[in-house]
Amino acid sequence: MRNSRSQRSLPARTTLVEVSGEDWLVGKVIADRYRVERVLGEGGMGRVYEVSDTTFHRRLVLKTLLPGLTDDKTVWPRFLREARAAADLGSPHIVAVQDFGDLDDGRSYYVMELADGVTLDAVLDEADGPLPLARALHIARGVAHALEAAHAAKVVHRDLKPDNVLLVVEHGQTDFVKIVDFGLALMMNAAVRITGRGELVGSPYYMSPEQCADEAIDGRADIYALGVILFEMLSLELPHDGDSMVKVLQSKLREAPPSPNDKGADVPPDVEAVVLKCLARSPADRFASAAALGSALDALIAEHGDAPVAAGVPRFRAPTSTPPIPAAAPPASAPGSTAPPEPIRESPAPPPPSAGRAAILLGIFVAAAALAGLLAWVLRG
Repeated sequence: MRNSRSQRSLPARTTLVEVSGEDWLVGKVIADRYRVERVLGEGGMGRVYEVSDTTFHRRLVLKTLLPGLTDDKTVWPRFLREARAAADLGSPHIVAVQDFGDLDDGRSYYVMELADGVTLDAVLDEADGPLPLARALHIARGVAHALEAAHAAKVVHRDLKPDNVLLVVEHGQTDFVKIVDFGLALMMNAAVRITGRGELVGSPYYMSPEQCADEAIDGRADIYALGVILFEMLSLELPHDGDSMVKVLQSKLREAPPSPNDKGADVPPDVEAVVLKCLARSPADRFASAAALGSALDALIAEHGDAPVAAGVPRFRAPTSTPPIPAAAPPASAPGSTAPPEPIRESPAPPPPSAGRAAILLGIFVAAAALAGLLAWVLRG
């Protein structure tokens, strides 16, 4: 199957471009903590650097933002609130913002984890055909984990796409999912309003119909975007395509989404049903929450299998409840001893409360009877 992703006419990524020449930040220490090591590139939001955290001795990413993105004094604080909320969740599936501030030249910046991995966008670019069903379901489940955590904190991504999905080797998985850039679309929209350029911010291929119509959105917009991503992993095609943004948006607003099987996929009916439910034009017809979508994906994984994990390492699962306290291990044998450890013997269970009370009452009755007999003997004497 020929991979036609490179022939798309509309941008769907924020790939960094190489920066030529010197950068005055390289070699500097920001906020008495972050030493700028090198420029990683430049994207539509600003310039990206690799930095060393001199306090905790770790590598991080520092992103500077174009001045227009923070001109709206109500949006930057809101972005920071959302970033803090996402960071406070501690989800391993979210690359969280860890610090922020302003440079001497007035640009704002934020610091985040440096995740060594590859974007899903790059994986799909290099693919010779659709991803195996088990791998696609596994990746989609990881994205749903991230959305479930973020939506619980009232944080909506707004611009979810393969370029924001990182696949790293972590927790014993070769495709452990980490999502980046939560909340940045919020600032991009603010910059458009300030500059008056009249542009539609976001990736039109992955935007929900309500985003295309500039209506209010909630977490179900992210569910739609995940549906497009899953559709693409299974077919290497998009549900709505066109040679202009207008045609793509019109298709989303007017046409029912096609089945991935109509675009070259070969997926079973239960998988097809989940994809189409994510892609419903009306938010009310989609999964009500990322948790509900996650449960549906769990059922598909149980039916069709999951992607393999690294040998000898158990698969990571986000805990759904407080884990039980493990039982104490038996004492180890002395070094060189071949005798098996003595088996652990359970202590006899205490009597139930009702039996204890009965024993006490019986004792009281016997004592009272003996006292009455003694009193009668004295009186007879």
